[in-house]
Amino acid sequence: LGASQIKTIRGCKVINLRGEVLSLYHLGELLGFIQSREELSGYPVVIVEAGGEKAGLIVEQLIGQQEIMIKPLGSYLKGLTGIAGATILGDGSISLIVDVPGLISSGGE
Repeated sequence: LGASQIKTIRGCKVINLRGEVLSLYHLGELLGFIQSREELSGYPVVIVEAGGEKAGLIVEQLIGQQEIMIKPLGSYLKGLTGIAGATILGDGSISLIVDVPGLISSGGE
């Protein structure tokens, strides 16, 4: 998305995608990371849907797409906000899986 495509309604960022107004969130902010991001000419956005609600998530970069099996987190990480589980990637590294429904429902707060 270009910066000009992002609008603000009642203090919330939104975008118009094919005639549908979608809430727009910065994934880093939802996960509690401090973002010192410079203004860019374009933002990579992932459109997600959970519970019948669509939203746009601004991400740092898009890497690709993979089919994965989500494994639950152990008891030490069970209460971690915004994370649904983990998976082991083809190269043996571990990747955390974002809890999209949880993030969307808490995103406006």
